[in-house]
Amino acid sequence: MDSGTPADMARLTAGLRARETGAEEEFVARFRERVFTLALLAIRDRETARDLSQETLMAALAGVRDGRLADPRRLAGYVCGTARHLIAHHLRALAKRCEQSANAEIPGGDDPERDVAAAE
Repeated sequence: MDSGTPADMARLTAGLRARETGAEEEFVARFRERVFTLALLAIRDRETARDLSQETLMAALAGVRDGRLADPRRLAGYVCGTARHLIAHHLRALAKRCEQSANAEIPGGDDPERDVAAAE
């Protein structure tokens, strides 16, 4: 679904902040597929992408209601930026886990200098 015009975004933002009936459903309908696609392209795992999509929508909604969106007309950019941030965080955490796992499998894997000294 198209995210809409800046005026549409301002109206939706006002509805979310006021907790108007139907505003959350419209928000999810407008952004769920876009956020899922961003996550799926980056993560390449449907279940994780689905989880990140839900986290993104919840975080963006909380941010809107907490006043972290300065320009209501930029709601779409705010949601996509939130998605990119959470995706990057997930990828960093995944890389760190992989690195820790690899180091745990290699004796002394966390100390390259000791490995060199032991090999000599």
